[in-house]
Amino acid sequence: MKKFLAVVFILILSMAAHAEVPLQIVSTEEAPLQYTENNEIKGVSAEILYELLKETGYEGTEIRMYPWARAYNKALNDENTMIFTISRNEQREKLFHWTCPLFDTGYTVYKLKSRKDIKIDNLEDIRKYKLGLWRDDARHHFFASRGFTKIDVVAYDELNIRKLLHGRIDLYVGDSMSFEYQMKKVWGFSLEEFAQLEPVYDIKETHATLYIAFSLKTDEALREKFAVALEKMKKSGKLQSILDKYVKS
Repeated sequence: MKKFLAVVFILILSMAAHAEVPLQIVSTEEAPLQYTENNEIKGVSAEILYELLKETGYEGTEIRMYPWARAYNKALNDENTMIFTISRNEQREKLFHWTCPLFDTGYTVYKLKSRKDIKIDNLEDIRKYKLGLWRDDARHHFFASRGFTKIDVVAYDELNIRKLLHGRIDLYVGDSMSFEYQMKKVWGFSLEEFAQLEPVYDIKETHATLYIAFSLKTDEALREKFAVALEKMKKSGKLQSILDKYVKS
């Protein structure tokens, strides 16, 4: 009987330890995906994540907001680390566990309307101009992997718009889902400033799915919990209801 109780006790300890795998969550300011307002992290991806954390027993886990390059680096190197929202592409394929697919996005090239000299008919035409990019973002990786050299990299994406408006760069690449929202409601640019920009090229090669992903050193059982929880959200309609709040409103 004592041996049986000892075995049960060990099993309970083992299960408890497994259930308490520490989880680090990292992200960056990118409305309407995730952003800080009144000391609370909000946004479409944040709302989805809160539901997943509740379902998996990780409710209340701190979300740490960093400049994107730092969040990305932590997710590359740290154990049991979640990063959101991140696009899955060829350059990143083997760097993370792509556990929770959320929704699709793409990128569009913008210029100043006054720059009549800029003509973009294909991807190669972009090489002629100075391009503003966000360090270690998918756009940065995309152009760097293709050997583009006339690029100006910044730590905060907002700086690219300021440079574009002041003629310090020629082109900017905006996220199809978040660009207009960010520029008007987050970065504080006026309607007049937004009206100075125009889209000139849709980069079909960058169309991708946005994910909640995990570092390669993340516990498999932890990842499986989130995968199962996301499927449950999809089947119940909760995921779509959250998306509809941001896409259809």
